[in-house]
Amino acid sequence: MIHFDVDEFKVMLVTGEYIPNDQETKRSDIYGEVTSNNSGYKTGGLSVKVFVRKWDKGVEITFDGAEWTNSTITASSAIYYKSRGLPIEDDLICCINFGATSSSNGKFAVTESVIRIQN
Repeated sequence: MIHFDVDEFKVMLVTGEYIPNDQETKRSDIYGEVTSNNSGYKTGGLSVKVFVRKWDKGVEITFDGAEWTNSTITASSAIYYKSRGLPIEDDLICCINFGATSSSNGKFAVTESVIRIQN
């Protein structure tokens, strides 16, 4: 069960090698994560805040953005997941494909993402 208002969530980055598949449910199913060897990126990504807003037609879930400073990263998608501690236990939430983007000893940022679930 996922509780967007209290659970811990993270965002990780993947390269263009990764192709989303609706059969993937756990972080351990993901391949092509950005490497962490002196790039300013840490395996598993960064923690993000989540905001839940109910409205008359459903629920809106906003995942905060993330920023890697002083990084050298090339990524094409951000994957948000519920962090339980181990990749085989972490639940995937969504994949945001933003196309190939990179940073070279600078800032790499992912803007906030919104999921709307309508009644």
